[in-house]
Amino acid sequence: VMELVEGADLNRCIVDGLPVRALLEVIAAVGDALDVAYETPGAEGQPLHLVHRAIKPSNIVIGRHGDIKLLDFGIAAADMDRDAHTATDAMVGSTPYLAPERLTWAGPAGPAADVYALGATLYEGLARKRLIRNMTVQRLAVLAVESDKFAAYLQRQLRQLQSPPEVTELCERMIRLRPEERPSAREVTVRCEEIAEAISGTTLRKWCRHYQWPDSASSGGDLSGTTLVE
Repeated sequence: VMELVEGADLNRCIVDGLPVRALLEVIAAVGDALDVAYETPGAEGQPLHLVHRAIKPSNIVIGRHGDIKLLDFGIAAADMDRDAHTATDAMVGSTPYLAPERLTWAGPAGPAADVYALGATLYEGLARKRLIRNMTVQRLAVLAVESDKFAAYLQRQLRQLQSPPEVTELCERMIRLRPEERPSAREVTVRCEEIAEAISGTTLRKWCRHYQWPDSASSGGDLSGTTLVE
């Protein structure tokens, strides 16, 4: 049983023109969720160290009143000593949002990998297109090994942004190739909040009040109208 969230995912909101200030509020909320998931103590008093591993616009839902939900913790990893694969040795996550260290098998997915994916999401919201486009996971893995070429590719993408300089700078830090050079999820949240307060533009709640939300009526299922007999 899952909560029904009346709203739309971030992917649709980006397509429909989510403004920069509102986007920063969304990124801040997701960063806060990632920080809580990683730092909250478990039953034994130690931090859970929960890494989402599937951060992308379609897993972020904006409610009709501006509330933000992070979905799909189904492939999250809590054991940082375990390799970031499924039992069948398949790569977990969506290719355009995979951090370089996950492609070069440099170790299990850590919190910095979620920050990279969130940075790719921020880029997508600013540019209205994906940071990584038209690449197979094999091609992207080769590019990740060739770090100089990957860095040059990322810089070309960043130069296409027409967002405020401080927003572009934050995005650049979040998608750096070396995990240790990226800000923490908490730092992302704080910086997004600072920038959102300093720039002009429509807030998320105000945008939500005027947005044409998709119809949330039930579409039914395969068993709709069927009588089940014991």
